[in-house]
Amino acid sequence: MKEASRCLKCQCNECFNACVHLQRFNITPDSYIRSINHNERIILGTHHANAMINACTQCGLCKEVCPVDIGMKEIIHMTRESMVERGKMPISAHDFALKDMLFSHSDAFSLVRKQPSKEASKELFYYPMIAFSAYARGLYKGSGKTGYLFYPGCQLSSTHTEHIGEIYKHLVGAIKDKDANNDVGLYLGCCGAPADWAGRLDLMPESIEKIRQTWEEMEEPTFILACSSCSATFEKYLPMIKTISLWEVFEKYGLPEVEIKKGKRELCIHDACATRHDSKVHESIRSIVKTLGYHVEELEFSKEKAKCCGYGGLVAYANPEQACDFVNDRKQESEHDVLVYCAMCKDMLVKGNKKNVPYFGFDLWK
Repeated sequence: MKEASRCLKCQCNECFNACVHLQRFNITPDSYIRSINHNERIILGTHHANAMINACTQCGLCKEVCPVDIGMKEIIHMTRESMVERGKMPISAHDFALKDMLFSHSDAFSLVRKQPSKEASKELFYYPMIAFSAYARGLYKGSGKTGYLFYPGCQLSSTHTEHIGEIYKHLVGAIKDKDANNDVGLYLGCCGAPADWAGRLDLMPESIEKIRQTWEEMEEPTFILACSSCSATFEKYLPMIKTISLWEVFEKYGLPEVEIKKGKRELCIHDACATRHDSKVHESIRSIVKTLGYHVEELEFSKEKAKCCGYGGLVAYANPEQACDFVNDRKQESEHDVLVYCAMCKDMLVKGNKKNVPYFGFDLWK
């Protein structure tokens, strides 16, 4: 860690000590703001300032630890939008992520399906299938009304593809067992978070409108979200849609009936920075983990003070070296296994050679 700098506005170094982004560029928020203002006033901008602006994960930790609530998240976000609008954003910075998002919107990936009807599933309604399969029993209780729509998000669907079908089957069986009136549908797509992070306001309407139209066509179901970035995007752009996290559903309706993985019973939890103010997710994760027999060692920076894994803000694409700083900083906090519940966090920590990174729901039991 570099020698701590002091912010002139609050005369402390809390944000600098907590954020490896500020440390890499040896800058405090007050100096950062002056640099951005200077960069905005120069027609072509400066390479140094552009690189710095695209190296912020927009996680919001700086404001969380600042005694006078000074933060860079909103400022960086508005600056990226301004850079895009004025043609100052390097195309290469977010190109791959935005192309990946467009693919997730395409027919090659995106789909919307209602719960299979009784008629289409009738071949499953025989003994012993109907007796031992919660999924078959859930289909048998189909009402035709989609009360829930499982929305796993693009990253979970691409990195844990083999689990999506099993999660969906469990949701149908578990939810229909207690709530026979509401079927469970499936929606594969992207919420548009990459465009939001990149400051591409021109790409956001397409993403948001597609989700809103689907919600209306499906008679306004509750979205079951497995991705913390999706949750943040829905809260920001789609507040009319009622959502619930997959982890809250697991706690409320029960976990899959599988054998608990053997091994060490101590771990720490890496909270996704997008859930910073979502206490329901924090509580659900910890409640389930303890139910499974694990002891949780709380990290210094957890829950509302969660540190970003380095993926947020598309930093992993725009500035890979800075992303590695976030990973290295995080993995040094504890020798215990690090439990994550975000697909991007799992990928980043594994790439950073952090051993034993169980992904909640799949790697704790199998």
